[in-house]
Amino acid sequence: EQLLMDGVFIDDPEVIAALDEGASAAKPHVIALKGRKKNEPDNSLSADLLEKLLDHTVHAAESCVRSVLAGDIRVFPIEGKERGGCEFCDYTSICRFENHRSGNRERSIDKMSWKAVKSALETEEEDEA
Repeated sequence: EQLLMDGVFIDDPEVIAALDEGASAAKPHVIALKGRKKNEPDNSLSADLLEKLLDHTVHAAESCVRSVLAGDIRVFPIEGKERGGCEFCDYTSICRFENHRSGNRERSIDKMSWKAVKSALETEEEDEA
């Protein structure tokens, strides 16, 4: 169970069955379906909502790339439980980031539940209609 792929899936039963033959029998072998209600997992989205989620992700990545290309190379890691964004960074010896020292600060990102993400995407879709 710990080795199941976790993520977002399209809510097409044929696609889910093709990804994992055990999903239809409520015993997935490959993918983790969360909050299952009669074969309607909570971590699945319609094609339209999945496209919107991907659009948001691409837009966020493009925004970061534009900032870097414009010369914004500040060290501004994400706040974490222990070492935050620096925990697995290969460049800590170069940047020498220390939170709250010499104007350095970590940025925090508000966590959103999967239910809130889904709701926001659905609301956005209704606003566009």
